[in-house]
Amino acid sequence: MSDPTHELGESPEPERDGRKRRRQQSREAILRALAEAIVEPDFQPSPEWLAARSGYSISTIFRHFGGRDGLAAAVQDLVRQRVDEHLSGGPPEGDVRTRVAELVRRVSAVFETASPFLRAVEPDRQRMIGDRARHILDLRVRCQIDDALAQELSAQPADTTDLLATVLSVGAWGHMRAAQGHSTERAAELMEAAVLRLLGVPVETPRA
Repeated sequence: MSDPTHELGESPEPERDGRKRRRQQSREAILRALAEAIVEPDFQPSPEWLAARSGYSISTIFRHFGGRDGLAAAVQDLVRQRVDEHLSGGPPEGDVRTRVAELVRRVSAVFETASPFLRAVEPDRQRMIGDRARHILDLRVRCQIDDALAQELSAQPADTTDLLATVLSVGAWGHMRAAQGHSTERAAELMEAAVLRLLGVPVETPRA
């Protein structure tokens, strides 16, 4: 049977293009809501949470992302983009104190961005997503350490990089922020002092 729109001299293309445009617009709106929400303390990469946050229905979110794991993967992509932005500069320059301060500034911004997502995917079957994200994040931070402190590390014991990677880890950051209740500024100050001490650089005793 012939398409009646062709018999009338009309094309179904504008209608299909309109649906495609609306679908793309709704996906972009949901992703914008995700981008705004991923740093919130109560963030959850679930269709139910996002539906309440974005104003779109759960069925619409499922249609775009295919369920919880697909949504978590989309969130992970957004987090990765934010991480890339924080780490986009070249190796820090200046004396060792200046380079350590810039290194800590970068990684602390990364940890503040990634921590809510990592907490949210800890339970149940999404734990694997979080474990993979943590592994990638650890590798990225280790590269930052090597780039920023290559000169100092060449004169240190071989395990110094491992020690620095432990100090400059999202786990250490989370402990200072949640368990110890430090502000981002105080946590960064403590990280900076710990790195300098590991490198044998004298530092003033941080304020209490």
